[in-house]
Amino acid sequence: MKEISRIGLDIAKRWFQVHGVDGDGKMVVSRKLARDAVLGYFAEISPCDVALEASGPAHYWTRELMKLGHKVRLIPPAYVKPFVKRGKNDAHDAQAICEAAARPDMRFVPVKSEVQQAALIQLPMSLQPECWRWAAFRYGRSQLLRRRRSCRPIP
Repeated sequence: MKEISRIGLDIAKRWFQVHGVDGDGKMVVSRKLARDAVLGYFAEISPCDVALEASGPAHYWTRELMKLGHKVRLIPPAYVKPFVKRGKNDAHDAQAICEAAARPDMRFVPVKSEVQQAALIQLPMSLQPECWRWAAFRYGRSQLLRRRRSCRPIP
């Protein structure tokens, strides 16, 4: 078996799709992994380049794969879409991610730490109470206007 040099990993809720190529760009592996088997699979193979589509969970998986010694990069989804050759499914997405990662002019997303991700999650929540107040104010005003219209005496 040839050594894997680059892997495209399509992540989902339950199943992850792996598409690996050798140094010549020939497919070496294409398989579906359960979520709990992903880290075990990457621990068994020798360190290589791994590419994922950038998303919230992708930052977590990137940090975990980097701990195993892999060089992991995140690609914006808009940059992966042109490389999907056929119908949309996990295997084709993983192949497109692997192909996009091979491009020399590809732009990658910096990996966020746990603290940076937590700050992004908390930011909208800190703004919610003010939004709720404004929504309640607008709702109350609209109800008041409706009541005025319905309570007008008929001349």
